[in-house]
Amino acid sequence: MRTINISDLNNKISCVLALGFFDCVHIGHKKVIQSAVETARSLAVKSAVFTFRNNIFELFGSNKKPLFSFDERVKEIEKLGVDYLFYLDADAAFLSLSPESFISFLKARLDVRGVVCGEDYTFGQNGQGGAKTLVKAFPYGENSVIPLLSDGREKIGTGQIKKMLQEGKPDKAARFLGRNYAVSGIVSTGRKDGSKIGYPTINLNGLSSPLKFGVYFTDTILDGERYASVTNVGPHPTFGDFKENIETHLLSYNGNAYGKEVTIEFLAFDRELIRFDSVETLMKTIENDVEKRRNYD
Repeated sequence: MRTINISDLNNKISCVLALGFFDCVHIGHKKVIQSAVETARSLAVKSAVFTFRNNIFELFGSNKKPLFSFDERVKEIEKLGVDYLFYLDADAAFLSLSPESFISFLKARLDVRGVVCGEDYTFGQNGQGGAKTLVKAFPYGENSVIPLLSDGREKIGTGQIKKMLQEGKPDKAARFLGRNYAVSGIVSTGRKDGSKIGYPTINLNGLSSPLKFGVYFTDTILDGERYASVTNVGPHPTFGDFKENIETHLLSYNGNAYGKEVTIEFLAFDRELIRFDSVETLMKTIENDVEKRRNYD
């Protein structure tokens, strides 16, 4: 998949275009993108996605943040067999374009043979343009409006997934993401409290996660291998460390992971974080956590 700033395009590419912010590439987003891929193949043209690279919520005065970074979203979109991902760093002026001007922007840069979007897709100033407007703008193409997916009570959306993570339910979030919720980062040096008590850990500092503080059963991918692991998200009150980080004990790893990139997939919530009266009590609890993780699979 080629990832290109749409403003840098010189030649029009014939494509079927999926539109959306796709802020966490959940199963509803995947359905939109997969429809574009399938339609493009049937028309013998390229499949493409158009999205924004930056956090557009900030431009609306919101503190809301995407659940995943742009690079993380790119990786998930690429897995779906997309040929091109076109992106833009939006600003207030672009988001204030009329629906007609937005459509003209696309037509000036792409030979759109079809468009695909979710039924709640909006564009243009104040979201004045919707799915129907988009389809009417490309009447000659193979266009699809994908119905919203629901869990029987409410639509499957990023807000619902984020709420599940905040409640410590990564297993439920995984059903709507279509994959395990995961974080990636470079292993950094920690306080080494785990090593001192016989449970060495790898540390990811400075990551922001919506996960509820607690201990989780996880899988950790390191050097292309998958390891069963137990992960602490949040502070370490027993050691008087109240800084938030993600700290993981791998059950069967004896190497040096400092400076390496790891991905931690969250499987299930184990227990709440508490301050133990003694290090010995903490050690017994961790031993129990590890044993439960061995039996989890």
